[in-house]
Amino acid sequence: MPKHANAAVIERYFEACNAGDDAALHAVLDAGVVHYFLPGHPPVTGADALSRHWRKFRDIFAARWFLNRVIASGEDAVSEWAFEYRPAEGEARVVNRGTEWYVIRDGRIAEIRAYYIESDEPCALSGFPYAARGYLP
Repeated sequence: MPKHANAAVIERYFEACNAGDDAALHAVLDAGVVHYFLPGHPPVTGADALSRHWRKFRDIFAARWFLNRVIASGEDAVSEWAFEYRPAEGEARVVNRGTEWYVIRDGRIAEIRAYYIESDEPCALSGFPYAARGYLP
């Protein structure tokens, strides 16, 4: 079965975040994209702002994002991901997991709603067989 075009957009988004590649991010983000977060973080609005946000985050925390699953239908898509980072220099890397919901219009991400628990401790479902199902990292 062929991959849904919007799943490919999300894959390119994750690749661009990991590379810190502004041009690649702008290629998949709508100019007016809004990325919503849970309380404690205000939304990030605009492709320029979101690109800077993830590049800074990547550089400060040696961050890497892993896309584990994507389901897409029409303009909507959802991903399940892992985020690996170093809370502070010299500290052990931490893996957190979450999900995001997307609205994609004309091949560009117009909205992202992120759901995850922010913690400097690993965050994952208790007892879920991540490795056995091929989840990364």
